[in-house]
Amino acid sequence: MSLQLDGLRPPLSFVLGGKKKKMMKKIREILAEAAQEALKNIIDSILKPSNNSVEQKSDGGIVTSADLTADKLLKEKLSTYGTVYSEEDENQEKITNAYNNGDSFFLIDPIDGSTAFNQVLIKVRTLQQLGIWESCSDAEKRSIVVGDYTVQIAYLEQKKSLAAAVATPRGLTFSGVVGQGLYLNGKELQNSSLAKCGLGKPIGAIGHPIKMDTNALMQQWKKQFGSISVQRLGAIGAELVRLLCGEISLYVSGEEKLWDALPAEALCLAAGLGVERGEVVKGRSILVMWNPNHIREFWKPSIPLL
Repeated sequence: MSLQLDGLRPPLSFVLGGKKKKMMKKIREILAEAAQEALKNIIDSILKPSNNSVEQKSDGGIVTSADLTADKLLKEKLSTYGTVYSEEDENQEKITNAYNNGDSFFLIDPIDGSTAFNQVLIKVRTLQQLGIWESCSDAEKRSIVVGDYTVQIAYLEQKKSLAAAVATPRGLTFSGVVGQGLYLNGKELQNSSLAKCGLGKPIGAIGHPIKMDTNALMQQWKKQFGSISVQRLGAIGAELVRLLCGEISLYVSGEEKLWDALPAEALCLAAGLGVERGEVVKGRSILVMWNPNHIREFWKPSIPLL
């Protein structure tokens, strides 16, 4: 199925000038709106904890009824415009094949940060069992459901992530188009605003296992950048938001899946931040993201991490 906007079809590389820019702007708006709506549904599902179930997936991960509901909502909204693939698809090899073929498609992760999301569910259920939940105000409940989980969507063409959106329970929705800038809750951000973000001391985050000892990586960072604090934090969506907000300076992961790496890559490029993604092997790749306003030089992921 092809993307259909104002009668035009992808790949958008064949659409020239202002019309292409207008189309990409529309895609960004579609992604942001879809991510926000899915997140709202997810939060509503937490506020009614009896409606949520948690199951084990074949790959060892977990999936909740909220994942599946958000997945269905996103597919219904985006399938109007083109092909949609999801983390929740049973045949995930189709995603890798579509990427390797250079197809145009939307790629969604209904809930990135399943462990953090499940922790929120457990907290709510505990409060419910203790008879405390119902006595909480709406504001208290909405504060409790905040966690390190996000909704992520990317639009791809010819092996490139051109646009993306990430929505968080913190009330932040970042969206962007490569070459057209980054937006927060619908308002364009200037690169200068990102330059003012961040901590005085750079903080690095390590994601999924990397083919390098953590202590060795810390020593390498210290040698390159001086004193640096290294933390093992959460899922990539939450760390991407921290990077965009200036709360961390760099993020390294050894094996991000496509639905995690590609939205992050597009938003970093839209924001003018540094990003390097390794070759895709079995649907995964190395990913390095950093804020060049904090760290002036960085390495290619193919050099020290493999």
